[in-house]
Amino acid sequence: MFFNTFLCSNFESHINKPTRIQYKLNSLMVHSATIIDHIFSNLSNFTCTAGNLHYPDSDHFANTLIVDNFFNQAAEKRKRNQHNGPPIYRRNFKNMDCEELFADFDNVNWKDTVCNSNIDLDMASYNLLENLTQLCD
Repeated sequence: MFFNTFLCSNFESHINKPTRIQYKLNSLMVHSATIIDHIFSNLSNFTCTAGNLHYPDSDHFANTLIVDNFFNQAAEKRKRNQHNGPPIYRRNFKNMDCEELFADFDNVNWKDTVCNSNIDLDMASYNLLENLTQLCD
């Protein structure tokens, strides 16, 4: 039902491989493999490449989605339509100082941000996204 709801609304699922794999104890035999994270989009007119980033110390993989020429096509569409529309923001990671970013992450009080028992899940999610946005901007 969950999956069909997205498909009926013209959304495409980009993740089709397990995002969490558990192995049997002291073995490389798979105990379970499930897709617990999803990326859906309605960008059918773009070329999208999706995948999972595998980390050796975790059974849970991060998801990625790369949309080719998304910003270029949006800018061209604006030129053709002769209107400005909302601004398009993007981050330039070419000159990023990783040490400074790591220091900024270390300075955030993550426990109060997402683990405070006085706030509900929605507020914890909002706090997390707000902190991540400030770190990335």
